[in-house]
Amino acid sequence: MLGRFTLALFAISSLLTGARAADYPERPVHVLVGYAAGSGPDIQARLISHALSEILHQTFVVENRTGANGTIAARAVATATPDGYTLLFSSSSITPTPYIYKSLGYDVLKDLKPIATSGELDGLFMLVDAKSQIKTLPEFVAQHPMYERVGLRDLCQQIHSVYRANDIARLTTEMYLSSMEPAMKPSDAFAKLAHREIDRVPVDELEGRVTSILLTPYPPGIPLLIPGERFNRTIVNYLKFAREFNERFPGFHTDIHGLVGETINGRIEYFVDCVRA
Repeated sequence: MLGRFTLALFAISSLLTGARAADYPERPVHVLVGYAAGSGPDIQARLISHALSEILHQTFVVENRTGANGTIAARAVATATPDGYTLLFSSSSITPTPYIYKSLGYDVLKDLKPIATSGELDGLFMLVDAKSQIKTLPEFVAQHPMYERVGLRDLCQQIHSVYRANDIARLTTEMYLSSMEPAMKPSDAFAKLAHREIDRVPVDELEGRVTSILLTPYPPGIPLLIPGERFNRTIVNYLKFAREFNERFPGFHTDIHGLVGETINGRIEYFVDCVRA
């Protein structure tokens, strides 16, 4: 991710004005945070709320409404009574949510109004492999010129459209729930690997083969197959999707431990080391 990470307080667009504002707050104020207790935004929200309580002599209650990238908390604030007693403490991650979720139940620009910025962190959020020669954004674009005239909004829309078209939420759930057939003990499969009794098998030919390595997609970082288990069609379909995604969005590849990429005739082909048939 590129850009600026901002932590800010938001309120419903219709705020208190005039004489009523002078008496604000007359009762406890609820500050909703869309992140888990103990997270960075949560800690900042609690520190600021404590300070506001002391300065304004009124209680500011922090409530965690986690889930959906902070949109659950944002929706609760946007639909609350517009009296200034329900506030949202959020980050800049709220900005792209209209382009990620089909229906938010509120309008980020019309229903919420920023009232204070608690902190900013500029120019972080571009992550590359530790071994990568790319150290700056211009170097990344030079290596992948297809992104030179693509805005972040358009790129996000393209990536999410691919995920939606392939129904990745369903596919990833099904692959973890699919039948895992053990063909040999993990120690025996590892021994085959140690003695180089393995074949480097292309993705299209993996169904029915026995893996000699641990196959783990990131995220979620949960092992999909352990050495000695057999590839099924659902898992192979997921690896085919990863191959197509990596080819369409170079530089944003899906990280799967155990999936090996090799450049052949100018194209990256993907393989898994399996027990020799």
